[in-house]
Amino acid sequence: MPLHRLSTALKHSLHFCKQRHSRSIERTVYRIVWADQWATNLHLVSGVNAGERGGRWNPGGLQVRTCYTSEHVSTAVAERLHYATQIIPDEIISRGVRVLPDDFWDSFLMGAVEVELECLDFSSDQVVREINKVCNFNHGTMIREWLKEAERGETLLQAIGRASMEIGIQGLRVPSARHLGSFNLVIFPTNVHNPDHGRLFVNEIGAVPSEFHRFI
Repeated sequence: MPLHRLSTALKHSLHFCKQRHSRSIERTVYRIVWADQWATNLHLVSGVNAGERGGRWNPGGLQVRTCYTSEHVSTAVAERLHYATQIIPDEIISRGVRVLPDDFWDSFLMGAVEVELECLDFSSDQVVREINKVCNFNHGTMIREWLKEAERGETLLQAIGRASMEIGIQGLRVPSARHLGSFNLVIFPTNVHNPDHGRLFVNEIGAVPSEFHRFI
């Protein structure tokens, strides 16, 4: 995949942000996965699936192993619904039915993941202003770019994620485009499992709580 044309400049900008604006995060985050594929402690936070396929903040091809998590269960549910809608019958969506099929969430499990790491927080005006020196970048840009699909090369957000991983950043706190006002934590496991400091482990895996079994 061709690299984004601003890759080098972005890396310099992100390195400056890492030195000046990184922040520590210690909290529980949530990740919902297919029950028959990724619901083991090892696979849940390996970053292999997104690394292979690519995601909003990482290119594919296993260049950048990336684990996508959410700060709240409701945000994790909204993110998973976006990617799982192919198994919801079209007529349910088109008629605006709000309740999912009763057995919809049987195919998924949710992991509660304990993290302690250094990240760049993209809710910070300082970080956004620094990236904006390289390209037209602001809080609205993140949402618009998030909704873009990669076509012939890296998107801007994928380039930011790749450059962040390459310079040793452990995670990015980014706004959710599926649950506005909420945040996701994009984790680069390669930089967390063998760091000078940092922690990433699965505390619990279980069913998605029933109170979240609805569209949001």
